[in-house]
Amino acid sequence: MGGSKRTLENMLIEEEQKYQELLKIPIAIAHSHELIEELKTQLKISEKTITNLKNQIEESNSIKMKLKDYVIGGLIGAILGAILTTLI
Repeated sequence: MGGSKRTLENMLIEEEQKYQELLKIPIAIAHSHELIEELKTQLKISEKTITNLKNQIEESNSIKMKLKDYVIGGLIGAILGAILTTLI
């Protein structure tokens, strides 16, 4: 009879452990829900950043910006050419 008593005690202990683990599940679900919301917020911020960066790339590749770069480069080249011509 002693063996069956231990088995019954072990079963009761296991049942209690399972019950305690089941009680922890709602807390884990709530915590994961909070993490999901935080990830959604971070994703929205990342999407805005990506959109801003795409807009900056498009703006920097526009004709207006390229013309500005060419004019500035041309002026610097002309000034350096004039300086080198006077030195030689």
